[in-house]
Amino acid sequence: MNQETYLKRCLLFVAAVLLLAVGGAVTAQTNAAYAKSLQDKYASRLIFKTPKARAIVNAFNIGCRRSDGRFVPLIRILYARMARTTAEKAWTVTYVDSRNQEVRIYDVVVNKAGEMSRPILALAINQWGELHTFCGIRAEGVLNTCFGIYGPIWITPENRASSLYGTTR
Repeated sequence: MNQETYLKRCLLFVAAVLLLAVGGAVTAQTNAAYAKSLQDKYASRLIFKTPKARAIVNAFNIGCRRSDGRFVPLIRILYARMARTTAEKAWTVTYVDSRNQEVRIYDVVVNKAGEMSRPILALAINQWGELHTFCGIRAEGVLNTCFGIYGPIWITPENRASSLYGTTR
């Protein structure tokens, strides 16, 4: 290997190390900004039937089983799902209802003419705090939110305080 190639490799290595060192802070801000943009755009289409339903969903986090301790707030998944199920001619409205300690999350498809589908149960949280998926949503799909399938919506412990609904409220 000649000296020029060696220097290029060294510079690339140093650049990579620097990116890794500041990457957490950049990602934290990017994640929070992305989550905030989803909330701003889709909050009007996430309808909570009870204050208890809102409190349970806002407090519910999905652990990602990663060494960096990341997790995904359920509220962010709901906003991200709406972003993925929005088209010019039809979009999803999500209703969240609670009974006792259980929560049911329903999707309704609305078309441009205002016609609505019947509510379809998408997710449920039982009295023991377990999230269950329905209607073709798989548990693996929910866990994949930890890796960016719906965009950068996860939170890590070091950026928890500045995050949307990853805080202790």
